[in-house]
Amino acid sequence: MIRKSLFLISALLFVIVPCFGSDEVSEIDIDSLFEEDAETQDDIETDVEQESEQDEADIHEQKDLVDNLLKKSGIKFTAGYRMEAGYSAGWILEAADFSLLADSEFSQTPLMTMSSNLSLDVQFSPVFRAYHSMTFSWPNLEFTTNEFFTDYTLSDLLYFRMGVQKISWGISRNFPFTDLINRLPDDFDTSDDYANSLIGLKLNIPVGIGGVEVVAFSRGGFIEDLTKPSIDELGCGLKLNLANEHIDLDIGTLFHNSLHYRSFYSAKATLFNFIEVYNEFLFSYDLNYEPLTDDELAEAMEDEDYKMDNQDDFSMNAGIYFDLFEAKLKFNIEYLFNGEESEMDVAGVSFPLYYGHNAAINTSYDFGVLSSSVFLQAKYNFDEQSGILIPGFRITPVDNMQLYLAVPVVLGSAESVYYIDNPDSFDRRFSLSFLARISGKQVISK
Repeated sequence: MIRKSLFLISALLFVIVPCFGSDEVSEIDIDSLFEEDAETQDDIETDVEQESEQDEADIHEQKDLVDNLLKKSGIKFTAGYRMEAGYSAGWILEAADFSLLADSEFSQTPLMTMSSNLSLDVQFSPVFRAYHSMTFSWPNLEFTTNEFFTDYTLSDLLYFRMGVQKISWGISRNFPFTDLINRLPDDFDTSDDYANSLIGLKLNIPVGIGGVEVVAFSRGGFIEDLTKPSIDELGCGLKLNLANEHIDLDIGTLFHNSLHYRSFYSAKATLFNFIEVYNEFLFSYDLNYEPLTDDELAEAMEDEDYKMDNQDDFSMNAGIYFDLFEAKLKFNIEYLFNGEESEMDVAGVSFPLYYGHNAAINTSYDFGVLSSSVFLQAKYNFDEQSGILIPGFRITPVDNMQLYLAVPVVLGSAESVYYIDNPDSFDRRFSLSFLARISGKQVISK
C-alpha cells in the first residue's frame, strides 16, 4: 500500500514539476527527425521492459493480466514520463546549392521537451470497459486528452467503442492517403488538439479471421457547439476486411459533409515468408464541386504551376517491405501516384500528401549492441522535384536513455513543397541535431 501511494505521488509530481520554467525553445518537430511516429504518450516507447530491475514488475503485470482474463474484471493504472534535450545547428539556405553553405546564415538552437502521461483502464465486467489517457506537455503547458472511450461487448458477436478514440485505416506509413477517417479539409486547423480530436462510435463485427467495421464520427473542428451537435456535422464509414493465408484485403468507404467522398481498397500479401508486398487504390469525389467559369479558368491557366482541381480523382500506390538477418536489417520502398489536388492534410503526420508522383525509402540496421542502429528516411515528389532526406543513428547506452543523431536535408527550391512544409521552425535546409531522451513507464494493476 505504501509503495503504491509513493508511486501515485511520484506520478503527480511528473505532471506538476514541468510547470515551472516556460522558456521558449525551438519548435522543431523532434518526432519527424528521429524516425519516430507522431506517437501518443500512452504508447511511450521505452526500453523499460528490457531492464533487469523491471523484469519482476513485468512478471507481476503479466500475472495480473492473466488474472483479469480469468476474473473478467480489473483495473490498470499506467504512468509514463519522457524528457528530451539536445542541440541543433544548421544553415538557412534558400537555393538548393550546398556550395553556398559557407556564405549562408548559420542558426543554432537548444532542443527540449517534457511530457507525462497518465492512463486509467478499468474492466468493470466481462462486457464493459472504460479507458482514459491524458498527457501534460512542456513547453506548451497543456493537458491533452489522448483517448477517452467506453467498450461494450454483446456475446462476443458485436464490439462497440464510443468516445474520443484513435482510428486508422490503410497500410502505408509513408503516404497515408487511404486513412480516410484522418483526412482533413483544406481550411482545417491542424494545430488545435481539440479540433483534431476524433469523436465517434465504432462497431466491429467479427467474421472468420476478418470482419466488418462501421464508424459514425466527427472531430472537434467539425462541430460548432459540442453540446448540440447536428446530423450534418457527423460522418459515417464502412470497412470490410477479408483475410486468408494468402492475402489480407480491406475495402472501405467514408462520407462526411466537410470532406470529399472517398472509397478505397488495401491489399497485402507475404511472399517467400519474409517479403511483404502491398497495394492500395483510392477513388475521390467532391460532392460540393463548383467548376470555374471560363474567365476564372483563363486567369488560373496564366499560372504555370496551376493544377486543375477535378471533381473526381484516383490515387494508387505499391510498396514492398522485408527484413533480413533476424530482422536486423529492415527495408521499405514505396511509390505513390496521388491524383488529388486538394484536401492533402492528414491528422497526426508531419507532412501532407502531395499531388503527382511520389516515392519513399525507409531502411535501418540494428547492430545488436546497446540497441544501437542506423536509419535512413527519404521522401521525394517528382513533380515538384522536392524531397527530404534524414539519415541518423541511435543508441541506448544506459537504462531508460536513448541518444539520437540526425542530419535532415531538404531538397528542392525554396518554392517547392518539402521546403515550404519543412517542420524546422527556422526553415533550415541542412542541419545536424543531437538529442538525449530519458523515458520510463510504470504499470499498477489489480
